[in-house]
Amino acid sequence: LRVAVDPDDEAADRRLADDAVALLDRHFAASPDVYVGGGVPVYYDLGNPARFVVPDVFVVRGVAKGRRTAFRTWDEGRSPEFVLEVTGRATQFEDVDAKYRVYRDVWGVQEYFLFDPRGEYLSPPILAYKRDRRSFEPLEPETGQYPSEVLGLIVEAAGEKLTFRRPDGRPLAPPEVERRGAEEESRAAVARVAALERQVEWLIARHHRTQAELAKLRAELRRLTQGPPPEAPPVDATLYVREGEAPAEPRGDVRPPGADG
Repeated sequence: LRVAVDPDDEAADRRLADDAVALLDRHFAASPDVYVGGGVPVYYDLGNPARFVVPDVFVVRGVAKGRRTAFRTWDEGRSPEFVLEVTGRATQFEDVDAKYRVYRDVWGVQEYFLFDPRGEYLSPPILAYKRDRRSFEPLEPETGQYPSEVLGLIVEAAGEKLTFRRPDGRPLAPPEVERRGAEEESRAAVARVAALERQVEWLIARHHRTQAELAKLRAELRRLTQGPPPEAPPVDATLYVREGEAPAEPRGDVRPPGADG
């Protein structure tokens, strides 16, 4: 049973699902064997093309990445492990009944999340299930946050948006937001490096000034502690007479010894 849906709401829900696919695909970009899809038919009964479901968002581990217009479980050898449906009154009965039973009983989905962005029938707007043997049991939130073991992320509602957070609390961001953040971080790093370079230059100049002042102080200390050089004593010419020579005549008032009297 489907209820008439507002085209604007339907378009908004599709954008929300597409954004979730893009975020998760980027999150698993380094994992070659994790496929993230959404909005494509998933066939699960070989020979019966009428048996398929179109999840809004799904994640399959153990299969190669690559663009697909359809996902056939018998070809892939795997079924989705995580499914997210963007739900509301228009798809309520399908999401909580027909799809629910396929995900639980046929695919063996490990985690099934429903998000009602406008709060049309879910309060809180997220309803999550995790596998318990052959059945589903509700996944209880922790302060409004739902941990997903399959994704390795935390899922929470932010108004009419869905947020995926890493275990450290950092949210997954769209590529353009992450790019802007990286550019801002790069500019901040350049500014920090420039500031450090200026500080180093100032310290080097200060060191040179200190060395020059220290040299002046050392010179002044030598001058004060050593004083002027001593004067040379007068020379007695008689001390330098060679053997066999007469001493030189004294000059001026210098008189030889014994000349008195």
